[in-house]
Amino acid sequence: MNAVAQHDYIGRVQEEVAALQTELGERGAREDLAKVAERLDLPAELALAAVYRAARRSGLTLRLMLTELNNQLERASRPGQSA
Repeated sequence: MNAVAQHDYIGRVQEEVAALQTELGERGAREDLAKVAERLDLPAELALAAVYRAARRSGLTLRLMLTELNNQLERASRPGQSA
C-alpha cells in the first residue's frame, strides 16, 4: 500500500483565516465587499469567496481586487460607459 503524504490542511485554513482577517481589517475593505456583494446580487459569504479566489488567481491582494471591482462596477453603472 502506498503511503499518502500528510498535509496540514487545518493549518493552511487557519493561515488563510488569519490573512483574511488582516485584509478585511483594512480601512474600507468590509464596506467595499458589501458593495460588491450587493451590486452582483450575491450573499456576502459567496462574494468574499469569489473575490478572494479571483484576487489570488490574479496576483492581487483582496483589498486591491475589491477596489478594482468597485471601480469597474461604478463605470459600468454610468450611462454610456462600459466596464
